[in-house]
Amino acid sequence: MLYGRIIKGVGGSYFVKTGADTYTCNAAGVFRNKKITPVIGDMCGLEVSDECAKTGTIVEILQRRNEIIRPRVSNIDQIIIVMAADEPKLDINMLDRYLVILANGNFDVIICINKSDLTEENAIVCVKERYESIGYKVIVMSAGKNEGTNRLSDVLKNKVSAFAGPSGVGKSSIVNLLSGVQIMETGTLSKKISRGKHTTRHVEFLALDENTYVLDTPGFTSLTFDGIEADNLQDCFYEFKQYLGKCAFRNCAHQNEPGCAVKAEVGGKIDENRYNNYLSFFSEIKNGKER
Repeated sequence: MLYGRIIKGVGGSYFVKTGADTYTCNAAGVFRNKKITPVIGDMCGLEVSDECAKTGTIVEILQRRNEIIRPRVSNIDQIIIVMAADEPKLDINMLDRYLVILANGNFDVIICINKSDLTEENAIVCVKERYESIGYKVIVMSAGKNEGTNRLSDVLKNKVSAFAGPSGVGKSSIVNLLSGVQIMETGTLSKKISRGKHTTRHVEFLALDENTYVLDTPGFTSLTFDGIEADNLQDCFYEFKQYLGKCAFRNCAHQNEPGCAVKAEVGGKIDENRYNNYLSFFSEIKNGKER
């Protein structure tokens, strides 16, 4: 039996990479009977049916270290959230949404600010320092100018990484730059709505070398907090951590309660914009649950 990683799925067929070879496989019927669906990123065992044609059957799915539901992929080491410094304008609210949704996952989260050549350096430095003070790694680059590419390459080396972020920020351009060939289709920014055209139409792991994989995911224009309770939102804002449990009230929501240790730090050790996003997300989750 050979073992490898599922790097793509098309029309019921799965492409499994084993070292330098890639096999086109179907899934054994036992998975259907057990209601198990192979997922892109799964490590699996396969039985070869034709070595010359590189075809086989997936007969075993190894235990997943983690799994993302949308898009559905597994066994990710890290997620690179790509935002544009401009065109489209850097949306801190959307960045914080991604960070909340990806918080507490069994993977690292890295922020990549692309198109750095389109805005003032000071503006980017402020954002970089804000998120680095929380504990996030932040990479600033320009795919268009091929600046900062080496820093990103170093972070990706020997990892399985997923690129996420809104459309139009240059995720596919970055993947093409890293690979050295035009793998992913890129699109122009819609002037009417200042959003990128959705150019990524499928989910596929791309091998930059034998041990380095990247996944370019479709862009999202809206993100919901499915599965996140309002009372647990505080745990997704890592800068709150050292103040939790120090509020006057045990069930403090860090809003209007007197003696709130978190609110006392707003404007100082806690960024005011981040705190305002916390309030906005808390209300959104609470109202959604009530409906």
